Amino acid sequence: MEDMIKRIRAEKFDALLYNEIVTRTANFILPFFRLAPVQCGYWCGAASRSPEKDYFISSDLVEPENGQDYVIEKLVRLKSPLIHFTPSRMPAALNSRSFYGLPETAHIYYCFQNLHKLHPDTDEVFGNILRRDPAGMILLLEGSAPDWSEALMNRLRSAIPDVAGRVGMIPRMLKRDYLNVLALSDVILDSIHHNGGTTSYESLTAGA
Repeated sequence: MEDMIKRIRAEKFDALLYNEIVTRTANFILPFFRLAPVQCGYWCGAASRSPEKDYFISSDLVEPENGQDYVIEKLVRLKSPLIHFTPSRMPAALNSRSFYGLPETAHIYYCFQNLHKLHPDTDEVFGNILRRDPAGMILLLEGSAPDWSEALMNRLRSAIPDVAGRVGMIPRMLKRDYLNVLALSDVILDSIHHNGGTTSYESLTAGA
């Protein structure tokens, strides 16, 4: 981190634009060193309420009228979308559910957010879905660290013990298979308090 700070300072930037501040440790810490006269947050969790950021760049298309109330930085509201997204190419031929070890007749509710985004408030939402839909199955994507998956499953077994048996994990996979599973799912679920960005666009690409 010290070397990174020195390299950035040496460039004498007029402004720095930080994204994904609350999901990347370095991006959260660096603004506190005031590495440029103007520091801005942008995209995916960038409104961290850091006193060392001057502006939060957003868009009229996603901000409520009182958007300034939610950030301590000065809110800059662009008229255009924040990003350009190029849709992924779907596989020419889709594999079946059985190819991925998924039940053919279940109603699959796929929440493919990274596991660290699944706030405990999500647990009861999962529970209510499964109680109301006896054929339902919650499908999650395994964590990038092996112990994350088991830690989350243990939490669900404690929070919703009556239906936790219908929560399954699927391994992390190649892009084409990931899009394939999206297309095979009945419902795509977002996370709570920390929603998806690219993953939300991907689910639209898959027609989910």
